[in-house]
Amino acid sequence: MRKLSWILLVMLVLVGCGDEVTEDEEKALKDLVKDEVLEKDRKGIVLIPAGSFEMGDYFDEGEANERPVHRVQLDAFYMDVHEVTVGQFREFVQQSGYKYGGNWDSVARYSPGDDYPMVNVSWNEATAYAKWAGKRLPTEAEWEYAARGGLVGKRYSWEDDES
Repeated sequence: MRKLSWILLVMLVLVGCGDEVTEDEEKALKDLVKDEVLEKDRKGIVLIPAGSFEMGDYFDEGEANERPVHRVQLDAFYMDVHEVTVGQFREFVQQSGYKYGGNWDSVARYSPGDDYPMVNVSWNEATAYAKWAGKRLPTEAEWEYAARGGLVGKRYSWEDDES
């Protein structure tokens, strides 16, 4: 029962329960997450701290639904450090019996080994993998917040020009 309670607590944290986590709680959660949740996919995760950012199209080049730029406030959440690999996704399919709708030959064309990132998956397949691994996909806002890494109003980390 105690193990189930801890797992429930971790799952709530993984989906961003909202309250700030103390240093002791964070250490306990990291230990637990490593032991319980990450057992299936053996991936590292990182705590993305709570915060806010300006979300949207700064350069007026995107779709209408990317404007106007607006402030988004997020609770702390956990996110994988690395992409899901072909090997991890294959293990999920084998262990769970999930019927992958893609083509493994097409995957191998772009990701020729088990250590390469998994490609050619639908949102439903990615969601199924995340559920199997005891996780969830990040929201669009969480993804953009984490991907920006604190960068404000810039196209690239080095400047606004590609070169």
